[in-house]
This record gives sequence, C-alpha cells and structure tokens, in this order.
Amino acid sequence: MNDNLPRQLEAVRSCLAARYRGDHQRTVAIRAFLQSICDRHSSAGLGDPNLPTELCSGDEARYWQRLSEVLLCNEMLQVGLSLRPSRDGPDFLVELDGLRVWIEVICPQATGVPKDWLAPPRGEAIGFPHEALLLRWTAAIKERAQKLLGNAAGVKGYLDKGVVSPRDAYVIAVNGRLLRGTHFATITGISQFPFAVEAAFAVFCDLGFDASSIHDFALR
Repeated sequence: MNDNLPRQLEAVRSCLAARYRGDHQRTVAIRAFLQSICDRHSSAGLGDPNLPTELCSGDEARYWQRLSEVLLCNEMLQVGLSLRPSRDGPDFLVELDGLRVWIEVICPQATGVPKDWLAPPRGEAIGFPHEALLLRWTAAIKERAQKLLGNAAGVKGYLDKGVVSPRDAYVIAVNGRLLRGTHFATITGISQFPFAVEAAFAVFCDLGFDASSIHDFALR
C-alpha cells in the first residue's frame, strides 16, 4: 500500500484544477475526465511515483509525456486489457494470448519546428513544415528503438539487459500533441497519410503517383 497515495492524488487534482480553470461545460468535462483517469492510473499502481511531480512541474513537455502515458493506459483498460507497469523497462506490459507486448510511450518535443507553425500569427498564411515534423517523428521512434536495441555508444538496451525477450512484441506509441500547434485538432503528413505511416513506411507525396497507388504501396 502506498502511504503517499492520497497526497499524490490530491496534488494531481490541484494541478489539473489550476490548468483547466473555469466553469464552462467543456472545461469542467475535460477536468473531470482527466482527474478520474489520473486517479485510476495511480490507484491501480500503474503510474510512475513521480507522476504528480511531472504533471505539476509547469514544463509542457514533461506534462504531455506523463499525460500521454495516462491517456494510453486508460484506452487499454477501457478495452479490457490487463496491464502491469514495468519499473525497470518499457512503460507497460500487456500479456495477451500468451504473448508479452511491451509498450513504450513518447510525446516528442517540437525541437526545430518553426514557431509560426506552433503559434501562427493572426491573419497570416503559414507554410506546412512537414519535413521538420516528420523528423521529430522519426527521431522519437529512433530514441525509443534504441532503448530496446541499445546504441553505438555501447549503452545496452532492454534486449541485452534481458528485460525484453526476442520473442516479445515491442510497441512504440507516439503522441504528436506537441507538434500540431494551436489551430489543429490533428494533422497528417504531406502524403495525406498519418505521420506514423510516413515515418515507418517512407511514404511521401509524389506527383507521379496518385493516392490509390500510394495506398497500395503502403499496404504491401
């Protein structure tokens, strides 16, 4: 039993109340939803003990990284998956039909993404920095892949440490929230496919191919 749990839960509630202020119906609903899933996340022992500190740090990158973990955890619990945290390995472990599935979550920062994309000047047209955004996706995937495989500097990954078995599945879950700016609920790549597809399958927009051709290529 975590004796600090009540204090941690109250810290998270206070943080969310300060971040999502007001009595507008939408704001109240968002605040209540986030409080409920954070409570369940911590009460079930699925959260990192540093969750309150990370959420309440005032650092946007740290906030969205931790919240991404909570949101994904909630989605998996909603469909009935049995989860357990991994203190010395990836963020979550799911055991499904005899297969162990490790899940590593990342919410990449907008390093190198133009500021006018993230906060567009009012009344001005802006370009779509698709290459910069795609680089953030590929960098995020590479970073989490190295946590599994190790890197050229000799740092061992989860495989060499024996945390993840070669027979296990390893999933990198990327949340692009920090890359879409303030005016878009979601964004897709220049190919009109999600950035996840472009990053994993190298699908790009080419005037010599129509959408159906790209789609067929991506499915092969």
